[in-house]
Amino acid sequence: MNPFTKPLSWVALAALTIATTTAQASALITNGDFETGDLTGWISGSFNSLSVGWSSLPGGGLYSAQGPWDGNGPGTISLAQDIGVLAVGSSLSFDYDASGINMGGGDRVFSVSISPFGGGTPFTTFEVFRILSGSLGSQNGPTSLDLSAFAGQNVRVSFELTVPAPFTGIGSFELDNVTLTAAAVPEPAEYAAVTGLALGVFALVRCRKQVTCNG
Repeated sequence: MNPFTKPLSWVALAALTIATTTAQASALITNGDFETGDLTGWISGSFNSLSVGWSSLPGGGLYSAQGPWDGNGPGTISLAQDIGVLAVGSSLSFDYDASGINMGGGDRVFSVSISPFGGGTPFTTFEVFRILSGSLGSQNGPTSLDLSAFAGQNVRVSFELTVPAPFTGIGSFELDNVTLTAAAVPEPAEYAAVTGLALGVFALVRCRKQVTCNG
């Protein structure tokens, strides 16, 4: 075996170990399954706030966030959370069930907005489901949204349900199993560790090479 390949393999192994550790450290959603029995970790809006109750969604635990999709509008029902730094490849997944009768006054829309950490003008809004004015509708199932465009940013994720007019028909909403799949951005110390190890191995290889050549 070439005496210089083994030290170099140590560098590759160390880099892989640090990258794996970084990826495993990114449990960025708090209480995404609502199994605390309350909204711990979440920021609830002031208009017709959601609450936690028995889950009817498949694949979850005992609880989910839920509530009526109606009210003395116009207004927006929201449930948000500030999360950590995102990396390329980040995706937000969740299960939901939304339905309603919309007798007029405008469309009802269920969407997910991505805003600056702490709130503010959204960077973007993903529309998930719409009930047109004067119609009824229902939709459910697991959904995944690509957040890789926001790599390196601290963001707020907000689930939002618009109520365009006062009491235009009964509706309901349920949310569960909110997860974020992402690798946290590596810390400078982690880069420094790999760099330092690489320099050390380079010096060792150089030393061995000199011995071999001089021998």
